[in-house]
Amino acid sequence: MQKIKINSYQFLVLVIFFTVGTSILIVPSALASFAKQDAWIAAIIGTGIGLLIVWLFTKIGLWFPNLTFIQMNETLFGKWVGKAFSIFFIHDSFIYCYYFASFWFISYHSCDAKYTNGSH
Repeated sequence: MQKIKINSYQFLVLVIFFTVGTSILIVPSALASFAKQDAWIAAIIGTGIGLLIVWLFTKIGLWFPNLTFIQMNETLFGKWVGKAFSIFFIHDSFIYCYYFASFWFISYHSCDAKYTNGSH
C-alpha cells in the first residue's frame, strides 16, 4: 500500500474549508437560536474563532511539514488523545458532507418539484 501525504498547501486548504464550514455555517446558526436579534454578533464571533483556528492549524502545519495530520495530533497530544482528535476530525468531516448532501438534495428536489407540477 502506498503511503500518501498531503503537502502544507493542501493541508491549509483542507483546514480552511473545514473551519469555514464550522465557523460560518454551523456555529452561528446554533448561537442565533439563543441570540435572536443579535445573531449578527454570533456570526462575527463564529467567524473570528474560525479564523483563529485556521491560523493555529497553519502554524502547526508549518512546525511539522513532513507529518500527516494524524501524526501531528499524536505528536502534540500523545498517542490516544491524538487519535481521538483525528477520529473526531474525520467524523465531523462526514457530518459536514451529510449536511451538504441533504441541503443539496432538498434544494434540488424542491426546485424540481416546482417545475414538474407546472407552478413555475
